[in-house]
Amino acid sequence: MRDGIFFVIAALVLFLILSITGLPFDHDPDTPGDAVPVTGSYTVLVLLPLTGPDAAIGEAQVFGIRKVPLLRDEHLSLFIEDTHGDGGRALEILMDYLDTREIHGIIVSGRDVRDALLPYSEASEIPMVAIHAPVRRDEQIPGRYQISFTPSFEEEIAYLLPFLKDYRDIAVIYPATGDGEEHAAHIQSHIPDARMVVYHPEDEEFSGIIRPLLAMPPEIFIIYGDRQVPAIVSAIRSRGANPVILLWEEGGIALRKDNPDLAEGVFILAPKGGDLIILPEEEGRILPESLVLEAYDAAWTLTRRISGCGGEPSCVAGWFWERSYTGALGDVTFNERREAGYPFEIRQIRLGEAEAAGTIRPPPRILTIWIESGSTDDWFMVDLQRGVDAALSIINQKHASSLPLASGSGIPTLFDAEIAVTYDQPKEGDLLIGRMVISPDGTTVIGDGASEPFHQIGIDKEEYLGRCFDILDTNKEEKAIRLLFPAEQEDMMSRIQEAAETRGYMVSSIATYHEAGDIGDAVATIRTLPVDEPLFLSARTPGEGLLIMREFYESGSLPETIITIGDAWKSDTFIRPSLAFSDGILAGAVYTREYVGSSIAIRDINTLMVRQSGRELNDLSARAFTGVMLIADAANRSGSTDTAAIRSAITAGQMTVEYGALYEDRTEIIVMRNGVYRRYT
Repeated sequence: MRDGIFFVIAALVLFLILSITGLPFDHDPDTPGDAVPVTGSYTVLVLLPLTGPDAAIGEAQVFGIRKVPLLRDEHLSLFIEDTHGDGGRALEILMDYLDTREIHGIIVSGRDVRDALLPYSEASEIPMVAIHAPVRRDEQIPGRYQISFTPSFEEEIAYLLPFLKDYRDIAVIYPATGDGEEHAAHIQSHIPDARMVVYHPEDEEFSGIIRPLLAMPPEIFIIYGDRQVPAIVSAIRSRGANPVILLWEEGGIALRKDNPDLAEGVFILAPKGGDLIILPEEEGRILPESLVLEAYDAAWTLTRRISGCGGEPSCVAGWFWERSYTGALGDVTFNERREAGYPFEIRQIRLGEAEAAGTIRPPPRILTIWIESGSTDDWFMVDLQRGVDAALSIINQKHASSLPLASGSGIPTLFDAEIAVTYDQPKEGDLLIGRMVISPDGTTVIGDGASEPFHQIGIDKEEYLGRCFDILDTNKEEKAIRLLFPAEQEDMMSRIQEAAETRGYMVSSIATYHEAGDIGDAVATIRTLPVDEPLFLSARTPGEGLLIMREFYESGSLPETIITIGDAWKSDTFIRPSLAFSDGILAGAVYTREYVGSSIAIRDINTLMVRQSGRELNDLSARAFTGVMLIADAANRSGSTDTAAIRSAITAGQMTVEYGALYEDRTEIIVMRNGVYRRYT
C-alpha cells in the first residue's frame, strides 16, 4: 500500500515539474531533410498566408517547416492551411479542425491571425506559437499557452543604434502601415533629429519624396519595406549618388531580385542564425532567412515538446518559460513572457551575396597606391608615369582588353572604387591598399600599404649577373673584366666582383666618377686596357651614359662587350641620341618587346601606351604598369581593404596576364640592335 502511495506522489511531482519546465531539449543529430507528414497520435495545425499579398511570407515559412526532420518514435500529423493572411478565415479553419480532432499545438503567422486565435487557444488550452508576429512591449501579459518567436521592433532598433552612433544626418523612409509607423516611432524615439519620410505602400514612383532629400543628402538612408524598396533605391541613386543605405531583410531580397546592380554595397539587418544550414540552394531562389529559420525553429521545438510531454499542454508551454537553446536561429532565449530573443547581424551585399559586416560605413570611393620612386629625374618619371597612367586607365575606365579589371570601372569587389596613386607620403584619410618601390637600378617591389614591400617584380640582380657571365663564358677565352661606375654604387660593384671571382674572372680595372665632369678621366683609365675585355658599365642618368659612350667612341676604344646596369640605358633619352655607338650593348630587363607578340592583352596595352604617350612599352613602364595592376588585382581578389588580406592576395598572385602582369617572373638579357632592344639569343 505504501509503495502504491509513494508511486502516485512521485508521479504527481514529476507531472508538476514537467508542467513548469518541460523536458530537456537537444539538437536532432540528423541532417534536416524535407518533412513528410506522418499520421499518428498528435496533431499540429499550421496556419500560413499561402495566397494573397503575403504569399511570399508563407512560401518561406513552408520551406522552413518542411525542413524539420521527422520524429523517429512518435507519430505526429502536421496540417498546413492557407489563411490568406486573414484572422477571420484562420479562426474558421481552427473551429473546423476542433470539430473533428484534438489539436495539440498551433503555429500561426502574422499579428492579425495570432490576435484572432488567442482567446480560443487559451480557452481550449492549446499551445500556440506565433511567427512573423513581432511582440509589442505595451501588450498585456500574454496567455498561459502563448509563445512568440518574433522579437519586438524595439529589439531590432536597439541592435542598430550602436552602428548609427557616428551618423549625424539620418533619413528614415517608411510605409504608412502599422508595422512601418511602429518602426519609425521606435527610431525617432532614439534619434529625434532623424528626417522622417513616409510613403504609401501602393505607390510605384518615389522621385517626388526623394528629390527634396537629395538637395542636401543625408549621411545614411534607413528604408523599411519590401516590394517598394527597389524603386526607392533607384530614385535615390538615379543621379549617380551612392550613399549608405540600410534595409531590412525582405527589402534587401526584393532589391537583389529586381535590380542586383543597385543592391551592391547596401546594408541589411538580418538574424545571425546558427550553424544549421537549411536555406534553399536552388538557382535564383532567395528566401528571407528570418522567416525560414523562425518557422523551422517553431516547428522543431513545438513538435519535440508535444512528443516529449505526451501532448500535455501545460508541459509544452512550460518548456518555453525562461528557456535557452541553440537552433537554426542561433542562441535563442525565451523570457518570462515566452517571447524569443536571438542575435542579429549587419550584412552587406557584395557581388550579389550578403556577407556579414562589422560596421556600417560608406563604400570607398578612392583607393590609393603609394609609389616611391628611386629618382625624380624627368627621364625616369616620364616612363614611370606612362606605365602608371596606362594601368589607371585600364582599371578606372571600361576597356575591351582581356586584362583583369578592364571590363568595368573601378574595383568590382569594392563597389567600383577608383584607384589613385600618390608619389608623396600618403595624407591622413587616404585609404591605402598598396605600396610600390621602383628604382633606376631595375628593381621593383610591391606590397600592402602597411608594411615594407616584399614581393619582387623587377630585375633579380643575382640572376642577371649569372646570365651575363654565362654569355662571357661562351664568347671569351680571356677571363678578365673591367668596371666603370658612379662612386656611390659600391654595393653593385662588390656584387660583380664576387660573381666574377666565383666564375673564375679577374677584375683588371675599376674606374669610378663622382660628377659628370669626372667621366673623361674615368674613361681614360679604362681605355688603356684591351678593347676585348668586357666592360660592366653603370650610369645614374641617360646623360651620363651618353657622355661615357661618346668618350669611348670618339677615342676609338669602344669595348667589344658592354654590359650595362640600371634603367638609364633603356630610356628613350639614351637610345635615340646613341644610335651611332650603342649597337650590341647588353642590358637586364624583365619585359622585352617579344612579349607583345605573345599575348593579345599585352599588345592591347602597348597600343594604349602608344595612343596615350606616343611611346611603346619599355622595361620601366612595364614594371610600373604591372606593379599597379598586381596591387589593384590583389585588392579585388581579397574583396577587402584590410592590409593582411591584400598581403595574402599579393603573395598568392602569379606573374601572368590573368593577374595583371605584362611579363613572367624571370630576368632577361636584352641587346641593342639598330636602336631597338631585343631578347638576347
